[in-house]
Amino acid sequence: MQTNVPETARAAREAPVDHGQPYPPGHLRFRVHGGRDIEGYARNGRMASENLVALFLDGVLQLPAGAKVLDFGCGPGRVMTWFQQEHKDWTFFGTDIDPEAIEWAQKNLSAIATFDCNGHLPPLRYETGFFDFIYSISIFSHLPEDMQDAWLAELSRVTKPGGCLVLTTHGETLVPPESQHVLKTGFYYSSGNATDGLPEFYQTSYQTQEYVRKAWSKYFTIENYFVRGLGGHQDLIICRKPSSTRGSAE
Repeated sequence: MQTNVPETARAAREAPVDHGQPYPPGHLRFRVHGGRDIEGYARNGRMASENLVALFLDGVLQLPAGAKVLDFGCGPGRVMTWFQQEHKDWTFFGTDIDPEAIEWAQKNLSAIATFDCNGHLPPLRYETGFFDFIYSISIFSHLPEDMQDAWLAELSRVTKPGGCLVLTTHGETLVPPESQHVLKTGFYYSSGNATDGLPEFYQTSYQTQEYVRKAWSKYFTIENYFVRGLGGHQDLIICRKPSSTRGSAE
């Protein structure tokens, strides 16, 4: 199992501000980026997209033409506006808990994807086994443990047998050395001030690689684990839904 960032992902290009699509208003940019500036929002979305694209360029992942792809926790399309440019032959969907972000995306980005608003807990409004590929950027880095487990089960449901997922987390390397004791169970959920416009439960969580491999194997095979694989910050995990109904433990 790899624990380093793919070579292609280390050389992310400078992100131009103009990707040919509208940008959401400042308060929506702040919810997903932590800042209102367009340039920072653009670079952040482009970086995440390039890390995803690198997985396909490096041969780590492959998808057929016509694949159905879900951005789980898409917000106002921060990553998708870049990622879909590289894969025009795929059909994109986006879902998020933020109704305002989804309403904006439906009005402004309907040419690139179909958007839907989901509840705080499953189910999603998609058929079982609908998606070939699901990616979720900086969502499982903010959920409490019970909600994470519920959503992992739901993402497994809507993924085709043999389909793949790319999910990111706050890994153990992001916890200061003096605070490592909080990860004694492998999972730590830190609550504080909520982000304006997002639910109170959306806080910050950390989890060890060992925890991910054990807990997530109830639903997926963990094919690769890239420490700080998302922009040199969050850990990036590649999961595969088993082709059979047998258990997915490694």
